[in-house]
Amino acid sequence: MVFPLPPWQKIRKVAAALLRERKRSGLVLAGAATLVFCALILSHQTEREKKELSLPSRLARDTIPRPPEEFNNDFVRAERGQWMDVPLTIPVPGKLAFNAQYSFLCSARTAGRLDHILVFEGAEVRQGDVLAELYSPEFISAEKEYLVARETIRTISKLHSAELKADASATLQAARNRLKVLGAADQDIEELDRTGNVSLYLKLRAPISGTIVKRNMDPGAFVNTGDSFMMIADPTKLWFFGNVFERDYSKIRLGQKLILYVPALGQKQFTGVLNYIAPSLDPATHTLPIRCDVPNPTKELRPEFYVEAELVVGYAKAVVLPRSALLHEGDQAYVLVAQKKDYQKRAVVAQSFGKDKVAILSGLRGDEEVVVSGAILLNQMLLNP
Repeated sequence: MVFPLPPWQKIRKVAAALLRERKRSGLVLAGAATLVFCALILSHQTEREKKELSLPSRLARDTIPRPPEEFNNDFVRAERGQWMDVPLTIPVPGKLAFNAQYSFLCSARTAGRLDHILVFEGAEVRQGDVLAELYSPEFISAEKEYLVARETIRTISKLHSAELKADASATLQAARNRLKVLGAADQDIEELDRTGNVSLYLKLRAPISGTIVKRNMDPGAFVNTGDSFMMIADPTKLWFFGNVFERDYSKIRLGQKLILYVPALGQKQFTGVLNYIAPSLDPATHTLPIRCDVPNPTKELRPEFYVEAELVVGYAKAVVLPRSALLHEGDQAYVLVAQKKDYQKRAVVAQSFGKDKVAILSGLRGDEEVVVSGAILLNQMLLNP
């Protein structure tokens, strides 16, 4: 292939010829005029050549001839996508947390010394199980008052005064209520009533069934009224907290399905339901906080896991392809369409579909073959012909 000479070399050849002619004929003015005329012609020709040469370069960035068959078999494979209904989704980054509806902070209802802690982090407990034993002078005093009230009503029952019996019954009920306010369970009061013996310790029991997820105190610690010493939560019921971009606000509704991918579990897929949309944007991120119920029956998920979630806002027909078929240049997505003689690079609108697939929403027909293996290699050949 013969390449055209650069313009400056053409001008130099013409100028040398004119100088030789000048020496022979002395026609300096004619030579100078001819030189200017040739320069103008070459300049016009150069602009035309630039336009002609730029056309193949532009086309080369969009198409590439099919490689030989042996290359094609080893490196490049094309196939038709699957035409199907796919969910339209918007990205929602976020993380997991315990469901506050199934979590409980265990606290003391009276001051005392936490002499014995019977369960620790990770222990499974049922509602009513004893978590700790609290030495509380106030509780001991309440037990004694109950026993005195019980003996009083037994003594008065031998008399025939209805008014005294009513007062004694009211006093006994008040003593019983005080024990319950301090945290005594019905079975604790029944045991006190049966044995008549004052217990040195108030049994702190689990208010709900679940797992001990946090312990705030060690044995021997002194607690005041209202101090929390443990947290119980149900790990099978979690919340997902995410943030929706302002541009997507009009698309979200309560009850929509959320698909969650957890990087810590190898992008394993989980689902949930949107149950809360914040009334205002977060001023720090200018995004809209949302919350989602996430069932966790296998307990694989953990609170504080980072999650890559997709909120399903509708459905549409799309061509589903392996993720390896998709190319990116900046924010634009492309695929390579296999034609009879070449591969055509085509811009498409795509979104993720599952763990290893993409859905092409526009830019591609369902009957077209797309390069699904070797697309990156072919794209490099397009960029560097």
